[in-house]
Parts: sequence; C-alpha cells; structure tokens
Amino acid sequence: AIPEGLPAIVTIVLAMGVGRMAKRNAIIKRLPAVETLGCASVICSDKTGTLTKNQMTVLEVWTPSPGLRGQALALGTLCGDAKEGPGGYVGDPTETAIAQMAAREGLEKAQLERDMPRQGEAPFDSVRKRMATCHSLPAGGTLIAVKGAPEAVLSRCTQVQGPQGPRPMTEADRRRILGVGSDLAAKALRVLAVAYKDTPKLSREDRETESELIFCGLIGMEDPPRSGVKAAVAECKRAGILPVMITGDHAATALAIGKRLGFAKENSGVITGSELDRLSEAE
Repeated sequence: AIPEGLPAIVTIVLAMGVGRMAKRNAIIKRLPAVETLGCASVICSDKTGTLTKNQMTVLEVWTPSPGLRGQALALGTLCGDAKEGPGGYVGDPTETAIAQMAAREGLEKAQLERDMPRQGEAPFDSVRKRMATCHSLPAGGTLIAVKGAPEAVLSRCTQVQGPQGPRPMTEADRRRILGVGSDLAAKALRVLAVAYKDTPKLSREDRETESELIFCGLIGMEDPPRSGVKAAVAECKRAGILPVMITGDHAATALAIGKRLGFAKENSGVITGSELDRLSEAE
C-alpha cells in the first residue's frame, strides 16, 4: 500500500478485529489492550455480585436455647436498614434476606419499628465488624440491637440468652458458639451473630462500645454462585492463569465457596487480610 493509504488500512483492519471479537462476546475499545490481556498470569476477582448472584437467602438460624428463633430474627431485622418496597424488601442483600425471613415468620419490620422506634445507630465498619441500633422500648428504657461477625459480637457478650432469660456466659458457651459458626461457614454460608441488651438510660458510650451484651443467635445465609463461573475458573487454569477470589467473608466460608467454584483445593489456598499484612513484599 502506498504510505498515504496506510492509516486507513490499519484503521479498517483494527475495526474488523474489534468486530470479530464482539461476535465472541468481547467488547474492546482499544485493540492493543488485548495484547496486554494476553500477558495476564493472575486474575483477581471480587466474590459478591461477581462470582455470586448477590442474592442472599437465610438458610440457618441457630440459637443457644430452643424457642429463640423469632427473637434472633427480630434483632437482626431491627439492626438493619432494609426498606419495604413494592416487590419486597430493598437495600443491602444481607439485611433484606434477614428481613424477608423474619416477615415470613410474622415479624414485619414496619411493625417492629412501630413498637420499638429507632433512636440512633452505630453503622457497620470494617474495624468494628458490627452494627448497633438503639430503640425505645414500649415499657420504657432502650434496647440496643447488635449484629456482625461472630467473633466481633461475641467479644462484647457477657451473657447468653436462655429459656428462662439471660444467664452468665461461660468459656464452654463461647467455644460452642464459635464451633457452630465454623460449621455453618464450612457449608459456604455467611454467618452473622445477633445480640442485645436493655438499658434504662442511653449514653454515648453504650452506642459506641456495645458492651455487656446478651448473645441471642447465629444467622447463616447463602449467596448462590453465578452460572458459568466454575467453567470460567477451569478455563483460566487451563490457559495458565491463576484465578484469585477476594472476599470479606470468614476464612472458612471463603474456603468452602472457593472449593465449590474451583479456586481452592481441599483445605488449602486461603490467606486472611491480617496474614497478608504480615508478609513482606517479596513474600
């Protein structure tokens, strides 16, 4: 081609390449990016909403004594920001799943909040790993409802709910609760603990520390994998690419999901954020 025609030819050929890739479900704005992608040896992917559907469903509600299921679901519902919409609850998938399960068992969030209006909250954050809300009780006083990671909630509990009311928590109780939590996580469930306390007068410290709580139960939820993910992970491995799943879930939950999707082998391949922080750059 004469030099003057070269830019047009290159543009047309690149456009044809983009068209061919689009027919294979790959939309590329800059074709040279394909060359960079071809050199990829590791792919890191978020889990929730990417590898999974982000459609949480409550599968397990465990309580230390029989008959506390309703109380655990009510606490989990109150300590959340899910809103009731035309087609059900909307908001964070974890909180909507709890509210929907509670509603199916006759505990509508709107009625719970009419009976116990919210006074304030301490939002969830990655350091505290729990959320707390404060509610006015019909007979006076304040209810503090807490939900979060089992370890984070349990560390703030000094009592456990029993059939006749709260009783002091023992080390055996803690081991049992953490053991149940690990068992639920091993089933690829996301696990939250719920706890509460009644206080005659709300102070700033109560909202921030959520101390001397009464443990009430564990709620296990499933987020089903997206179709085709397992095949895509296997295809990456055949191509010599290492796929990595990144998640904020408990290590046992992450391992169970990773094994199901083909990321991890039996009881291997998991590293937590705190362990990662301790590694050197070379490691």
